[in-house]
Amino acid sequence: MLSIVSPAQNTPTYRKLNGYAFSILSGNGKYAIQNEESGKKTIIYNTTDEIMQEFDGVICNSATPEGIFVGQSEFTFPAVAIDGHWEKLPYPDDPDVISGTAWDITDDGTMICGAITYKNIDDNPYAIGTIRKPCIWERQEDGTYKVSLLKFPLLDPTHLQVQAVDAIVCSNSYIGGRVIDWSGYRNYCIAWKKDKDGIWQYNEFGLDIIYKEGVKIPTSRPVQPITVDAAKYFTAEDSVKYLEDIEKYENGEISKNPIYYKQYYITDIDSMAAYSEAVHEYQEILADYNKRLKLYSDSLDSALTGDGFDVFTITKAQNGIRMMLTYQWKKDERDRDSSPAYFNLENGRFTSYKELYGLPTGLTMNDAMFYAAPVESPMRTTNVYDIRSNKEETFHEWIKEQTNGIIDIEPEYDSCEKDTTLMGSIRSSDNGNILLGFYINADRKRYSYIINLGKDNVKTDAPKDLTLEHGYSTLNLSWKDPAGVRELGYSTKEIKDGEGIGDEGKPFIGAIQFTPKDLSECVGEYLNSLTFYSNRKYNGEDRVETKLSLVVFENNKMVVNQPIEHFTENAWNTVALDEPLIIKENTSLQVGIKVVQHDINEHPLGVCLYSEDSGKSDLFTEDDGKTWDRLFTNGFMRRWHIFANIAADKTAEKDLGIEGYKLYFNGELYVDDMIKTQNVSIDIPEDEYGSFVVTAMYKNGIESENSNDAYWELSGIGTVESETGSWGRVDNGILYLNKPFKTVAIYSVSGTLVSSCSGRTEVNLSNVPEGVYVVVLTGENGKEVYKIKI
Repeated sequence: MLSIVSPAQNTPTYRKLNGYAFSILSGNGKYAIQNEESGKKTIIYNTTDEIMQEFDGVICNSATPEGIFVGQSEFTFPAVAIDGHWEKLPYPDDPDVISGTAWDITDDGTMICGAITYKNIDDNPYAIGTIRKPCIWERQEDGTYKVSLLKFPLLDPTHLQVQAVDAIVCSNSYIGGRVIDWSGYRNYCIAWKKDKDGIWQYNEFGLDIIYKEGVKIPTSRPVQPITVDAAKYFTAEDSVKYLEDIEKYENGEISKNPIYYKQYYITDIDSMAAYSEAVHEYQEILADYNKRLKLYSDSLDSALTGDGFDVFTITKAQNGIRMMLTYQWKKDERDRDSSPAYFNLENGRFTSYKELYGLPTGLTMNDAMFYAAPVESPMRTTNVYDIRSNKEETFHEWIKEQTNGIIDIEPEYDSCEKDTTLMGSIRSSDNGNILLGFYINADRKRYSYIINLGKDNVKTDAPKDLTLEHGYSTLNLSWKDPAGVRELGYSTKEIKDGEGIGDEGKPFIGAIQFTPKDLSECVGEYLNSLTFYSNRKYNGEDRVETKLSLVVFENNKMVVNQPIEHFTENAWNTVALDEPLIIKENTSLQVGIKVVQHDINEHPLGVCLYSEDSGKSDLFTEDDGKTWDRLFTNGFMRRWHIFANIAADKTAEKDLGIEGYKLYFNGELYVDDMIKTQNVSIDIPEDEYGSFVVTAMYKNGIESENSNDAYWELSGIGTVESETGSWGRVDNGILYLNKPFKTVAIYSVSGTLVSSCSGRTEVNLSNVPEGVYVVVLTGENGKEVYKIKI
């Protein structure tokens, strides 16, 4: 959970604005947005400068940290506001375009996502009157935006045309949205990400939640017969009389609407008979249709789980990879419960919290999830669930904890009779520092509040240059800190007592070594600093003060011997070289700490347990490097707490605000414990393929955004001919399976998920670029893995 980390930071503040109900917050927390229910006006409040702006005739849906706003103008046009001036975004050049909406914008303003509504000219009898298609606007060099449609599924799982596909949330890596199916009741989610050629490809999410595994979904709905039009049996005189009566009805001269009494205008006796026969025939056709429709409906019902989603509650989770929405799950035959949930936009993995009853409204990068309950009532209570600690509490309890009692909004609840108070959606800035909410009291008066936790100036940049190497049975990952500093060493940073060399009280050097091979990726970069742990255990009055120096050897020749003037004992220390040392080709380095002076009762250099790297991790010398020895050969199963910090920028300083790192695989936490070093060796994931990212955990409790992706390349997979096989085949971009599987996942050879589904025997891959892919089929007997060529 978030915490106030230092008195030196800003004091938490609570600001209440009477008469407002702000419900949208920009990523950095600078802009709060309120749209009037009528859609005639939007109000934007600058939370930093405390400036209120009103814009008529627009709806604002999102904002960048720099104040670019997107939404809709004049109830029709997608629009963007730069420098406070709203302009229409371009439409596709198509006469069938009706309207559009811009839903979200990336923080850097380079891309806007949204949807365009078209007239429907499909001949399908079950085509919807209009269809909304997903789109993006990309910023050009001249600052204008260019529109393009995203690929999307035209048909829902029942093979009927979808009503709408909206691109609702976006980052530079992912776009998330919703699919409104033909019925409007079985809506699901969709996400786009770029393939290796930079083209946005989509995956449908949540169908396995709505439809039962292994149960065939009906693929054709009976076509409803067209009713008999009595006007087809009119004589010319009948038509004149009919039109005259319509005019009389519209003028109020008669009370019966002729539209509903057309058959009464038929005067020709033969036409009456023909009309009667046509009606009788229609009734027979209609009866048959109703029978077939019932069979279709029963068959469809048998394929449904009863669970679903409220896709109209989609919220952008602030870590950029999760999309929140309300999960509606079947409680019993007549009732469904609503719980907060989210999809991982990288791999489609679904996470729900059935034990929590409520409407999700926000999720911080620190995994504090806000939700409001009960869902169906306007008299809601706002709650907070800490995903990491599994702790649930009301928002006013949580905010009191976060600010050490400085902010206590419980009296606000009491003063407005909390059992009849509408608590608004809690929105959070990216780093969890700014919180936005509103409430409406029993007298229907509105109040917005903005809470600043006092972390405005906290640095939360992401790690850089994550790389992955295959070991014999492990994967080895390493990365640079946000400052671009690479940390090389052998310690696990597990604190043990310091180590001596059996001759305490005398000077010695403890060092670690890097061979030219170890430094091959660092040639041309600079050794900027050393990090080490200083140990102290003796506090007697006669204690001899510890004095240390930073030393560096090139090819066993000392080139740096720099006294360390200030360091903290029983703590980690980072000391910069007075003059950064460039890493040369074919050069080995020994970097370490010289114990110039220390008390005979102490071992001043920190250590951790020994591993197989003895000879690199545990060197020491008593003669300034003329001869070297190892702790291991002297009976000490230890390695030094020493790290070399290397960067391409000779002025780069190691980021000391980081407590550790978190490793994720396909968006899910892969290593439970926080990683203290900038490298880790892990077991190869079983039956999983995809990408790794790492985040930095700052000492204030805030988690950074993701690093770059490190893709795990697939290997050792059996190959099956693409056109034939006992499991299925590929033909014209369609993957045909010989039986339904629990899950079907298709990956690129770099491990990127390109498509997934459940319970189907046909998978449309026509939107996937040509190439070699890997199919992972999960069934009753486990997983089967095959290569295919598209």
